[in-house]
Amino acid sequence: MNVRPFQLLSRSRAQLLAGKASAALEQWARNWCALPDHAVSCRSASELADAFGSRAPMQRRALADGSHAWSVASPGLQRLLEQNIFGLQELDAASERHLSSALGAEVAAQALESLLQALVEALCGQASQAAAADAPPAYMLRHGSGAVACTVALGEAQLRLLVPVAPLPATRANVQHAPLVPLRQALSGVAVPLHVELCRTELTLGYLRTLAVGDVLALPATLDHPLRVAGPGERKICEAHLGAVDGQRAVELIRGTHHD
Repeated sequence: MNVRPFQLLSRSRAQLLAGKASAALEQWARNWCALPDHAVSCRSASELADAFGSRAPMQRRALADGSHAWSVASPGLQRLLEQNIFGLQELDAASERHLSSALGAEVAAQALESLLQALVEALCGQASQAAAADAPPAYMLRHGSGAVACTVALGEAQLRLLVPVAPLPATRANVQHAPLVPLRQALSGVAVPLHVELCRTELTLGYLRTLAVGDVLALPATLDHPLRVAGPGERKICEAHLGAVDGQRAVELIRGTHHD
């Protein structure tokens, strides 16, 4: 029993594909000619099934993986490309003769083929080439086929592309990850602030207000009393003695603890 997967085109996926097609269109314009006001949109193929009906003048394109894509261009699209390539904005009699020349038509045909290649590759992730004319299979235009219809509006002209299911972005299963390392090794370079507490004492608010520079406070701790060393969150890490090394204050750790 042969079955086909039921696949829907999400809005985010449609926007992603439209963005890729827009980028390909901009790159094509830099290589060929400036374009009039243009817009790109992607929708489920079933929503534009009529545009790819049997009466539409379609071109079939063979993809590298053996599948196919189709394109439908407005009758005036090639003429529009020719006009923009040669900079003919206003069509006088001389321009009409130029546009109807064999050379102008050939250049415009090459430009259109280049545009189709760029758009199909952006949407499908693979190269394509023109193939013998043939209508798309009916299943591609059905709801849930996963096929995508891309519309490129160029001024008053339009170019529509029908492509099979576009490749999905890399998933967690096929993304290359860095090799795992032991947790202790991974955390070895993380900086952790430590606080060494000399002593705690209490004063009345009245006495505190009388303090001045030069006053001496007697602390309840003795000189040999272990100091509390705390880490993040004021959690006690160990105890230490206060001292000096090479002219700098230092502490000597004397015991560790896991309790406050």
